[in-house]
Amino acid sequence: MKRFFALAALVLGLASCQTEPEGINVDANGEAAVTLNVALPDDATRAAGANSALGAIGNVDMSEYDIRYILEVYDEDGRLAKERMVKTSDETTATFSFRLIPGRPYNFVVWADFVLNGTEDDLYYNTNEGNGGLRKVEVIKNQWDVINESRDAYTDVVTVHNFSSAADIPTITLTRPFAKLRVVTNDIKEMISIRPAEVKVEYFNTTFRDTFDAFTETASGEYVVGALTATLLDSQNNPVDVYSGEEPEKTGVQTLFADYFFGAVDDRVMFTMDVKDNGGRDLPQVTFNTNIPVKRNNLTTVYGPVLTDANNITVTIDPTFENGTNWNPEDDKYDVELISGTKTETVVLKSGKYVFDDVTIKVADGNAIEVEGDVVIDVVGVMTLDSKGGIVVKNGSLVINGVVETRGAERAGILKVETEEGSAIGGSNI
Repeated sequence: MKRFFALAALVLGLASCQTEPEGINVDANGEAAVTLNVALPDDATRAAGANSALGAIGNVDMSEYDIRYILEVYDEDGRLAKERMVKTSDETTATFSFRLIPGRPYNFVVWADFVLNGTEDDLYYNTNEGNGGLRKVEVIKNQWDVINESRDAYTDVVTVHNFSSAADIPTITLTRPFAKLRVVTNDIKEMISIRPAEVKVEYFNTTFRDTFDAFTETASGEYVVGALTATLLDSQNNPVDVYSGEEPEKTGVQTLFADYFFGAVDDRVMFTMDVKDNGGRDLPQVTFNTNIPVKRNNLTTVYGPVLTDANNITVTIDPTFENGTNWNPEDDKYDVELISGTKTETVVLKSGKYVFDDVTIKVADGNAIEVEGDVVIDVVGVMTLDSKGGIVVKNGSLVINGVVETRGAERAGILKVETEEGSAIGGSNI
């Protein structure tokens, strides 16, 4: 999720200089000191617990991997304004220190992924500067496999329109450029001594994007993924690689596979799944021939008795990888974290800042959308407020930005308000 700052969005050194603007430490080359802090998302800092609902942290052995942080600084035209910077560590935060010329706009593009311990070399994604750097992050095809949480990665872009003052900003918290898909079966207990030992996943009628521009945050390209096979049990019949948080023998629940791919606002996948048991025998093939919805920075979970009764599964989309917004899988037009109440009650917008690609907030006839507290909404897609009783600011303020500046350009958002004739958008601070 992109964030923008009209003034300086960085920590600048403070010192005196006869020719510098007040508060800026400008050296003989006219450059000022900058410190930029970066952090992985909140779910990446949770206690280890081997759970496929999370990402890599807590699921991979960090003695085998390092987190690689890459920073590229671009001018307003998308040209590199500074040499690329790379840091590797076991920590979920990183700090970059460098110098920039004040009074200019800059775009700070950050990418973080997992590399082999002690190296900076590309492992799952080609970020080579000669190939385009973070403007052209490519999936390394022969490293695409399921049940591999170390394929997780993170990114963000921050724009400073006028780099000029010694103001502080909060740590840049990254989000994922991926949609994540997992299939979780809850019928392990019913299978007595049988355990799923191997899974083969084959996508069909599905084309994936293999390239990501971290500057524009857009995925492109077309790549048809072949059959992917993964081991589910070790030699002692213990589950390996991904779990559902508990031992399958106790809970009856086990993750069969999880996959990451560059996602858009709204994508669909279809696939078949062939599973062998711990005796080498085939279990009935499961075909997901209806479009399974997947969404960037969200987790799609296919859950139920997948191995014994695949007709009784459920599909949910969870913003596990997102703070501030939510999506109710029972109704993709109802945002349940932003608001309180139900569709039969007045809907209340609570204090906070939110960004929506596409959302509809609808309340029952005769009721209103009410605002309690200060609510700021950036609309970069289409936001529909459907309230026959109008929209009322009772206590606080409502700001809806229908045009959001991104990367030095404006991206138009569309706000639709649907009310009965005579109903008003009312209140004192809209």
